[in-house]
Amino acid sequence: MSSMKHFTEDIYLCPGNKEDFDLIYSFYQKDFPAQEQKDRATLLALLEKGVYKLLLLRPRLDPTILGYAFIYDLYPMQVLWLDYLAINPDFRSRGLGSYFLKSLLTRYNPQISGIFIEVEIPNHQDPAKVEVQKRRIRFYEKSRAKRIDAPYLFPSVHGAFPMYLYYISNLPLTTLSGSFVKQTLLSVFKNLHADLSDSNHILDLNLKALPDPVLLN
Repeated sequence: MSSMKHFTEDIYLCPGNKEDFDLIYSFYQKDFPAQEQKDRATLLALLEKGVYKLLLLRPRLDPTILGYAFIYDLYPMQVLWLDYLAINPDFRSRGLGSYFLKSLLTRYNPQISGIFIEVEIPNHQDPAKVEVQKRRIRFYEKSRAKRIDAPYLFPSVHGAFPMYLYYISNLPLTTLSGSFVKQTLLSVFKNLHADLSDSNHILDLNLKALPDPVLLN
């Protein structure tokens, strides 16, 4: 692949298929903490529904997978829920993550107005992992993501735990309406977390903690 300055000519965003899923699943298991992961069967079941999608970043001239994302398209709200985003370890620190995010806002669907992102809070006992968590926050904030000023609990098979919730928009927003965030969370929990026994309780806690309007920091 040629120089990174030729991004728009050399790489593109495309949907992934079952074969692509099989290729990236082993990476997925290494790229994200176990408590944040969905198991293979859950991911495949979500993909079969159609609103949950696997997107790939690829060079135009070869089949290498440079990066991947699992997204939930909240149509017709015109927003995305970025469930997972990772870049192939062989191609990190080249600006591909930023390009991927920008492409989600501008190329995946020009009608998309924003992206919600769950981000780890830097509180790991291992200092090296804390630095990784901080680096991830810096990456998203450099990409114009703003933190939603409200507590958020992430649901998983291991129980609920706090995370930051971020929002990226093409507009210079300082707030979001409480009803907009509420409808987003209702849709996400209904479609992505319905298999978890305590998802309704966790959702209720998140909704009760929402102010109106919701500040973006």
